[in-house]
Amino acid sequence: MVDEMSSIAKFILDFLSECDAYYNELPEGRTLPCIYFPPAEVESYSGGLGTYRRHFSWFIHFFADTDKEPWLATSKALEMAMTAQHEIMKRHNMIPLICDDGSVEGHLLHIQQPDAKKLDTGVAQLYLQWDSIRLYEDAGDLVQRFDYNIKSKRKDNQHGEKES
Repeated sequence: MVDEMSSIAKFILDFLSECDAYYNELPEGRTLPCIYFPPAEVESYSGGLGTYRRHFSWFIHFFADTDKEPWLATSKALEMAMTAQHEIMKRHNMIPLICDDGSVEGHLLHIQQPDAKKLDTGVAQLYLQWDSIRLYEDAGDLVQRFDYNIKSKRKDNQHGEKES
């Protein structure tokens, strides 16, 4: 999983700890309630001389138990998705990035406006988008330093007036 995606998953699971989490594949015999983190859709774009940009779209699914009341399951799934949406939005759409060991890195990931909606009975979706700007491996080789040494033929006197 991309480090940004891991940070998002951890952020959501911190607030919805009662849910099991599934990544990449959703098994048949899953326990409910659960959150499914499928692979994200990624578009790539050229950036400047030293950067490129990847645009992520992630459709995270929230599942509630449909064995009892279907309308209640749908409400519970949507409540989970909206809880995650609310927690992101109340932090100005910023999610702290984490290191491999789970500690907070100190940088923030900006999420574009998150959307929550009902998909089916007992299923809701949280739609997240963000841009990740990365440096090319050889970006340092593309940058050069230029120094200009320009001498003016114009001479000014001590009062800033032009002399002939």
